[in-house]
Amino acid sequence: MSLHIACPIAETEHERIARAFIAAFSTGNTALVETFLHPNVVYQSDAASHVRGRDNTIGVYQRLFQRFTSIRMEVVTLAVSGHVVLAELSLSISMPGRRVMRFLSFVSLEIDDGEVAVWRQVHA
Repeated sequence: MSLHIACPIAETEHERIARAFIAAFSTGNTALVETFLHPNVVYQSDAASHVRGRDNTIGVYQRLFQRFTSIRMEVVTLAVSGHVVLAELSLSISMPGRRVMRFLSFVSLEIDDGEVAVWRQVHA
């Protein structure tokens, strides 16, 4: 078993990356979101099996924005431990001709060399 000692500077950087990634997600800008993802990122949501790789993950992202007119995520709470960022999010989704739907969402991000290497998300 290895012992991980948290580095406050790294944790601050991981928080900054996570907050910027979450903000970028809401823009619908594929190129911007792609800049945050590790080439071998693993994405898993409660609605999908594991998706591996940046291109496949961006494909999921693009399909979401084709289906919904807007998706907005805002951080409610956020905690960092080492390279892992846990966040409670307020998620608002809208579709043409329908009212805005609001959910709680929980995300776990693993940051590796300044990029999101693992992205897990569940919705409540």
